[in-house]
Amino acid sequence: MQNTIKISDGQIPANLEGIVRNLPLRKTEALLPVYEAVVNSIQAIDERKDLEMADGNISVIINRGLHKNLNGEKDDTIVGFEIRDNGCGFDEINYQSFLNLHSPHKWEIGGKGIGRFTWLKVFEKVEIESVFLEKGQKFKRIITFTTKGIVGQEPVKTEEDIQTCVKLIGFKNEYRQQESAFRTTEKIAQRILEHCLSYYVGDNYPHIHTISEEVSKDLTSMFNELKNGIREENFKLANIDFKLIHVIMFNTVQDLNKSILCAHNRAVSSHKIDFLEKTSLSFAGKKCYYSAYILSDYLDENVESDRLNFRIPSIRDLDTETFPVTREMILKEVEKHSRLHLKEYTEQAEKTKKDKLNQYFLQNPHFKFVYKYYSKEILDEINPESSEEKINDVLYKYKGKAEYEKRKEVEKILKTNKREVLKQKNEEIFKQLDELQKDNLTSYVIHRKLILDLFEKSLELNDDGKYPFEREIHDIIFPRKTDSEKIDYDDHNLWLIDESLTFHSYAASDMKLKNISDSDSDNRPDVIIFSEVNENNSNICNSVSIIELKRSQTDDRDIVNQLYTYIENIQNCTIKRENGRDIKTTDSTKFFCYALCDPDDKIKQTLKRHKFKEMYNGAGYYLFHEDYNAYMEVLSYDWISVNAKQRLKIYFEKLGI
Repeated sequence: MQNTIKISDGQIPANLEGIVRNLPLRKTEALLPVYEAVVNSIQAIDERKDLEMADGNISVIINRGLHKNLNGEKDDTIVGFEIRDNGCGFDEINYQSFLNLHSPHKWEIGGKGIGRFTWLKVFEKVEIESVFLEKGQKFKRIITFTTKGIVGQEPVKTEEDIQTCVKLIGFKNEYRQQESAFRTTEKIAQRILEHCLSYYVGDNYPHIHTISEEVSKDLTSMFNELKNGIREENFKLANIDFKLIHVIMFNTVQDLNKSILCAHNRAVSSHKIDFLEKTSLSFAGKKCYYSAYILSDYLDENVESDRLNFRIPSIRDLDTETFPVTREMILKEVEKHSRLHLKEYTEQAEKTKKDKLNQYFLQNPHFKFVYKYYSKEILDEINPESSEEKINDVLYKYKGKAEYEKRKEVEKILKTNKREVLKQKNEEIFKQLDELQKDNLTSYVIHRKLILDLFEKSLELNDDGKYPFEREIHDIIFPRKTDSEKIDYDDHNLWLIDESLTFHSYAASDMKLKNISDSDSDNRPDVIIFSEVNENNSNICNSVSIIELKRSQTDDRDIVNQLYTYIENIQNCTIKRENGRDIKTTDSTKFFCYALCDPDDKIKQTLKRHKFKEMYNGAGYYLFHEDYNAYMEVLSYDWISVNAKQRLKIYFEKLGI
């Protein structure tokens, strides 16, 4: 037989397609029909007189496509759900209630009579198989429900166990593609638990499982993991009783802190908690989330028929008799209680974040200035589990903001002609600018310290007991196979040898002389630097510096003769630059040559033949060759490190590095 949905007090046919089309359902709750079907199952178990709630069982089966797509990959798209329970089933009373548009059958427990229409809002059709007890005999009823109507077979006697299965078939794309249509079994289970949490808190719930292929999630076990973080309290507004349930969760589908207004033991609407919007919660060093569930007869009586909102006005209006309490009043009162309840969690989170920042500042002290001026904002933007990369990004953001704001403030003050304003602000602003520059200097010095550490590391023996190749040291000083027109100022570290080398017109590393000049030499100085160019005199180069590295204690080359050869190759040449501003060397060009090595007995003998003199501080050897107009130094790698440290020592001490 086929039945048409009827209005309960009349026998007037209703247009199901129109009912479903006009039914509001937010895309943010694409699975609400599934959650509501679970609530129906809970109510059916509660209605079964011969069964305790604790013995009730509900299975939420997630049906997936499980076919392969065009790429041969497994497609696990959700196509529908089955909700099975051992509740009272579709006996004659419940079946007639199902057939009526606004059935009064469940009014006392919050039933609005239209929840089942949400099934057809999201799914193409519903198939129901129900085994129920009627006058001591078990019967089975099969129902098909679509927007065309309800087809219900006459019940037949059966010996099967009492059970109802609601199949939601054909998940519509417009809802299935929403973010709220969670893909994983775990998230769907978590959301069902959150929707029905008040049943669990009241210790009146059946066993609920979500099942997808081989994966099964037990909601009781999930609840047991969080129930230690649940506390209840009561409050009154306008002499109306409210129950507030505080819930701490380490896992939630939305990763949000929220207040949830409930009606008839299920979540209806969620709201942000203002004071937690930029505050993280932490327990035992782990990030957690907070939900405040609010229950009251007042909310039960004033929930909309679609159970997506309340008739209660947001703010005070003229109808204070009908609605003595507004949603704003409820949420403000909840926030007041939440602040007190969460004090321990917020304080622990703040401590964890501060400890994390202090640990970060040990390696990055140059950010302390930024934190001094933007501590609240910075703490708001990180959480107890923030990575070092996240902290770095936040601090750089506020570093840029600090620099911009202070400079704008100075510009504004300098534009005033009022002497008293300048006098008043001068000390304060320039103190801040001094801190800002100190902050930049700290970053600069730390960079140099890291380079020094890397340089010293490259001088150590490898695991095989051998010294590293010179190329490792070479790349620290100046990357090979490139020149100063292809790399930035910060990409080389010529300052390790001599600070003045960082200021040059052109430098090349490990490049054939004939490729950078009109010389025909294939020789490749490790690093050659052209400085003191006289732009007003045909770009004549007044000085050239040459750096040659010798592999530690293993190289038999005569490094001094190598340097002489390079000088001969480059004298009276033109250096070809990409920007067209060529550099020329002449007979008057001065040469400064640096040979880097670890002088052993053999090298010392070579230096003696070339008439080098030992430096007074034992740092190395030097020589001025008049014919080449060249000053030459042979320096040990260790001395390079020691000398660089001495130059930076005062900064290290002042900055506590």
